Amino acid sequence: MGGRPLDADVRAGQIWSLMGPPGAGKSQLLQAFARRRRMVGLSVEGPVVVAEPPSLEKRLTIQRWALDLAGKKRREDIAEALSALGLWEDRRMALTNLTPGLRQAAYLLPCLLEPSDLIVIDQLADGLDPWTSDGFWTALEARCASGSAVVLSTHRVDLALRGHGLIVLGRHGGVFAGAIGDLIDRTDSEELHVETDRPELVRQISAPFVLEAEETPYGMKLTSPRGQELSARLLLEGYGSIKAVHRKRISLESAVLQMIRATDGVY
Repeated sequence: MGGRPLDADVRAGQIWSLMGPPGAGKSQLLQAFARRRRMVGLSVEGPVVVAEPPSLEKRLTIQRWALDLAGKKRREDIAEALSALGLWEDRRMALTNLTPGLRQAAYLLPCLLEPSDLIVIDQLADGLDPWTSDGFWTALEARCASGSAVVLSTHRVDLALRGHGLIVLGRHGGVFAGAIGDLIDRTDSEELHVETDRPELVRQISAPFVLEAEETPYGMKLTSPRGQELSARLLLEGYGSIKAVHRKRISLESAVLQMIRATDGVY
């Protein structure tokens, strides 16, 4: 993985998300966190657990695997983990007999049961249904509260927003590492939500200023590095056709995409 070096200090009690386009090296970085490959400058201390299928999957029921993972943990802890992942009622089923969604949830059991200082998850949390996702995150945050750290790759902005830190990779290397708020603050652009029934006029006025433009039910959404100037120009030149312009802080998704584009080109 080339590009500029990133400085990410993943501490106990923190969840760090990893984002970037396909081919950026997210899985390779997670393998380095899991100590399965070497990466210059990356140091990992303490035991690490990786969310993945068990090696003897065909022979295992959910309950048997949970017991093997938990070691000396109380049975109440096992029941809580199975419930958090929506697996309690199917705990006596073999892993191979589960639906794809339940099997994906089952592969996250090591994160909640196996003792570790660092938990590594490669996109497995992305496919959880909304109610299972909430239960899993609550349980994962409890693990962090007890001293574990988490590094996970995700394509879901809502999951990344629940973390403490964010690492962004581009196809040519590192783009950003730090707090989510810092990423947004480093992005100069704003989102402008324009109320109008003449989107073609908005496109014409805003063309020199805009990075992105899309039609919405109420008019247009624009992304621009010159939000204040563009807002004033729209209201002046579009008088009578543009009802209102609302400026807001750029979203995390837009900030990530802009940073990657600035480094790699179009993503």
